[in-house]
Amino acid sequence: MMIRRGGTLSGWCAPGPEGYPPPLRRRALLQWTAALLVCAAGSPPRARAAGTSAEFDLVSFAEVLAALGGQPVEEAALQIRVPDAVEDGGFVPVEVSCDLPDTRSIYLLAESNPYPLVARYDLPEGTQPFLATRIRVQASCRLYAVARTGDQLVWDSAYTRITRGGCGD
Repeated sequence: MMIRRGGTLSGWCAPGPEGYPPPLRRRALLQWTAALLVCAAGSPPRARAAGTSAEFDLVSFAEVLAALGGQPVEEAALQIRVPDAVEDGGFVPVEVSCDLPDTRSIYLLAESNPYPLVARYDLPEGTQPFLATRIRVQASCRLYAVARTGDQLVWDSAYTRITRGGCGD
């Protein structure tokens, strides 16, 4: 129903109490939209990929280690666990745990891949340094876990045998 209000037509409103029109629905919609945008902007950040980094474009294992900060030291407190043999190189399960304090990042490397750096995990302060994931490996090789703890790099490695490649085979 169209109501005349001050000489203009207002098709949005039905008569309110005492003949006054209720607030416009469009205004309420805009207010709710603005409130939701403010809430969404103030929400805490979610876990997401760290983005592309120049380290992922390096094709040599030595170049990746140099980009990470030099030669890591082998440490027993960092452990990488992979199966001895995997049927499909496209899904190699990997578990990494680190008992060192102040672990900031964990990197996964596969020496047989065209791009050796497979993954990078940046850990917020207070996070227990443990991860379990699956990675893609081209051929049988040694997999490395490199952890950045404070001012040093530490690593551990494990060999896995792949019966069918996962990077383009």
